[in-house]
Amino acid sequence: MILYENSPLIDLKKSLSSSPPNLMNTTGLKNRIIKGISANLVSQVTNAVIQLISLPIFLKYWGADLYGEWLILSSIPIYLSMSDIGFGVAAANEMTMKIAQEKKKEALSVFQSIWLIVSIASIIFALIAILGVNFIPIKQWLNISKMTNKETIMVFSLLIIHVLAGIQASFLTSGFRCEGNYALGVHCYTASRFCEYLVLLLAITLGANPPIAALSFMITRIFFVIIVRAILKSKSPWIIYGYKYASLKNIKKLAKPALASMGFPLSTAISNQGSLIIIGSFLNPASVVIFSALRTVSRIVTQLIAMVRNTVSPEISSAYGKRDLNLVRKIHRNACQISFYLALGAVFVLLVKGEWLLKKWTVGQLQIDNTLFHLFLLIIIVSSLWYVSITVLTATNNHEKVTASYLIINILSLGLATVLIPLFNIKGMVLSLLVAEIGIAIIVIYNSLKMIKEPFFTYIKTLIIPGEVLVETKKALFH
Repeated sequence: MILYENSPLIDLKKSLSSSPPNLMNTTGLKNRIIKGISANLVSQVTNAVIQLISLPIFLKYWGADLYGEWLILSSIPIYLSMSDIGFGVAAANEMTMKIAQEKKKEALSVFQSIWLIVSIASIIFALIAILGVNFIPIKQWLNISKMTNKETIMVFSLLIIHVLAGIQASFLTSGFRCEGNYALGVHCYTASRFCEYLVLLLAITLGANPPIAALSFMITRIFFVIIVRAILKSKSPWIIYGYKYASLKNIKKLAKPALASMGFPLSTAISNQGSLIIIGSFLNPASVVIFSALRTVSRIVTQLIAMVRNTVSPEISSAYGKRDLNLVRKIHRNACQISFYLALGAVFVLLVKGEWLLKKWTVGQLQIDNTLFHLFLLIIIVSSLWYVSITVLTATNNHEKVTASYLIINILSLGLATVLIPLFNIKGMVLSLLVAEIGIAIIVIYNSLKMIKEPFFTYIKTLIIPGEVLVETKKALFH
């Protein structure tokens, strides 16, 4: 077989054999972290803006009841994202570690292997869900009264396709992440999400009903998946879709960490979406909106912490791939300290201005209990203790031990909520979430410190005493 100079096969071979950038270079590491934090800051600000402007628009044009039904319906397709069986996260970590070890061809093999199996699985699950919803009384089960049965089925089906496109987008994120282009991937995701919601909210203000709104939401996501794929191809041409380099060996190797990875988003989905469904079943759609509004505020803080976690995750994968445990410990200490002080600062601001902000944001249409709000603030503090620490486990595919506990605790918290809600109304739901957060924090911190061989009191000292990392972070963000 003759390969000409400009043959795509020759280009692919050159790309696979070329050396990856030195991801462990100190200056490069610092620059990537700064760029990553900046990109995530932009992303979280964008997400906050989306969430802040979405609620008033939904309430103004749809009302609390119809918006509550939209929240309930949109919560269910999220479970479809679990159809990747955790392989997406495990593959991203493995690809990053392979690139750190200068094994680009093996990284491509991981990508194609996991893309193939996840795409097949997600399509099968989607077809079952879309066909199944036509034969079950979903409208009655979810206590939906504002939408017709046809509208309910249409919204549900369109949102499932929206989630399917999101699964494909997650593979693109893995491609950016593994070769030091994490910040660019975040910017692409931010632009895509902003435009999705811009189109959605514009459609609503123009009088769109839920099915038309869901259709616009879905089409915009598909369009941006195509655009982002082209951007990734220009940065990492060796990442190609197909099955030539797919390997059953890779699938078997990643099966265990993949199943463990599935436990985290599954647990989060059970907690986040299950709480909406339980409140809707025990109380009413208006209560769902109140709970969702307060959780949105707490999520803004959580997203700030996630900004740190997401930035250091690929760096921990790379350091672990090089077997540099000292660097892993250093990154962990600094990241945990930043997240803790971010949470404290945010909670202080919310304690001072939270009530005023909530009244302005909800246009006075929602009556929110102060005790309920303060319970959410407690959850923020507890969450900050483990939310970044868990990265040393998840970024290195060593999280199997905490997965079962994480899942069980979240399931039990929903069971506890069914007991507490009749006694304390919405507060019962938040109390059950607080108990779950405390349990998760204990388990995660213990296992993370054990893995990186970090003494517990060193971890506590890092959290309490402000260090050089906070000064450097301030300079990076504001100078």
